[in-house]
Amino acid sequence: MRTKIRSLLSIIIIFSFFTPTFGQNYFSIHQFNPEKNQIVLMHPTVANIEAIELMIEKKIINLPKIEIIGVFHAKEEYDYNKSIKYIKSHKLTNFYLNKINSNIGKDSIFTRNSCTKDFYNIFTNSKGIIFTGGPDIPPSIYSDKTSLLTEITDPYRHYFELSFMFHLLGNDAYPEFDAFLNEVPKYKVIAICLGMQTMNIATGGTLFQDIPSEIYNLKTVEEVLQQESDFMHKNYRMNLDPISENIFGSLHRIKFSTDSKILTKLNILDTFTPLVYSAHHQCIKKLGSNLKVEATSMDGKVIEMVSHKTFENVYGVQFHPEKSDIYENKNQYQTDKNSFQFLSEILKQKNCENFHPELWKIFLN
Repeated sequence: MRTKIRSLLSIIIIFSFFTPTFGQNYFSIHQFNPEKNQIVLMHPTVANIEAIELMIEKKIINLPKIEIIGVFHAKEEYDYNKSIKYIKSHKLTNFYLNKINSNIGKDSIFTRNSCTKDFYNIFTNSKGIIFTGGPDIPPSIYSDKTSLLTEITDPYRHYFELSFMFHLLGNDAYPEFDAFLNEVPKYKVIAICLGMQTMNIATGGTLFQDIPSEIYNLKTVEEVLQQESDFMHKNYRMNLDPISENIFGSLHRIKFSTDSKILTKLNILDTFTPLVYSAHHQCIKKLGSNLKVEATSMDGKVIEMVSHKTFENVYGVQFHPEKSDIYENKNQYQTDKNSFQFLSEILKQKNCENFHPELWKIFLN
């Protein structure tokens, strides 16, 4: 009988050890281990978990003993039961979830608030953080009126992530606030699409709320589709016929600034204009404090990449280097009215297949 009990207890202990944490106290349960690479993933939806998982499998993110801790606020709109189910069903033993219940609101973004202790706990128990894409930020946060083309669908996610980014990087308008990264200047912050917009607003910047109408003075989808692909930042064909399309984004080239530190680290020619995958209609207008432009659209009107002047491992990209279609033949991309091709194949043909993996080496590895 004792043997059976011991066996049962052993099974329970082993199962507990390999079962991801789904509660709200991951950073309390697991002490920080400097030998592990604990990376925070904001807004850990199934799609975002899949993207990170694929890049780890393909060694694009090539960190030893890596652990991904998905962090989200309890009032976000997404159903994180889907993420819990995905992690469990795929037996992802290095993926965890951490829910934050502390109060956060529009009026407490740029100050110490109920989430400050949570933010600091997450920061001090990790080596980096990834802010992911998503919906439009309420323009009232950056003191602008709301365009009819702006769609606000997940306000608490924005309050939470904007305040976290503010705590990490600070803002010159609030000199009394000591940014977390002053304590660990080499901490890694990677901001993708909405993430870069969040970085910009958190540091005091503003946004163009709609690229076609505000930057190019275009009013209809048909006018946008007549532009060159380099000036389209999402797949506007879906506005006309969403059933026939299976990729939301658009391919276009970017150009690096002449003093880009990313260009230097990539060790490539300054004439290199890689193809990137974008899916957004908003972009940086006024640049946030201490941010530096690394790359723009080909006409220079849309900021595509930024870095931080003080903190060397802080980067924002308006495009999507995490998109799984970049790394495997998954979905067909429409190249013209009658032709479809895999995104990964197009990048190979344009000699851009190594660009996104090399970016991730700069960002995290």
